[in-house]
Amino acid sequence: MTTSTTSPDNTVQSWRDLADQLTPEQIAYVEHWEAHPEIPPRADGLPVDPEHHRSSLIFTATEFAWRNAAAVRYAHIAPPPGATFVGDWAGDLWDSGDPATRIFEGTKRTCGHMDVRIGGWQDSNGHTDWQITVDSNEKFNDGQMTSAVARQVAAAIVEAADELDRLSA
Repeated sequence: MTTSTTSPDNTVQSWRDLADQLTPEQIAYVEHWEAHPEIPPRADGLPVDPEHHRSSLIFTATEFAWRNAAAVRYAHIAPPPGATFVGDWAGDLWDSGDPATRIFEGTKRTCGHMDVRIGGWQDSNGHTDWQITVDSNEKFNDGQMTSAVARQVAAAIVEAADELDRLSA
């Protein structure tokens, strides 16, 4: 796999023009999709025409190639301390000058059916933006909670804020 990626100036006729920039797993994924143009189905229910399918495959391969190149380009950027998950780099494929970014997750505190999580964004300059998120871990709960759970969540938020202060110091 090479690290040079396609750019808007390149004329790509097929996703296979980018295959040398993809991992074997990514190639297998795109080949499967290529062999089954019915997946994913179009949101409007119409059949997928060959040109739309071809351009979707090229778009996906281009995204994969960019992410692979970004992983090499930004390999020197360490994940934020305390991160338990770090996503792929994302951003402008054509180097507009804006830094690439990736999401990360840290500690999760569970309070009944509510989760208090820390995480955020890291850019390709190494800057991190930490956040605290509170959400329900139940499929059909929009965040409603009893007073007992609310007190647990409040304590977890304070703990998460203290952790962010330590990680940001």
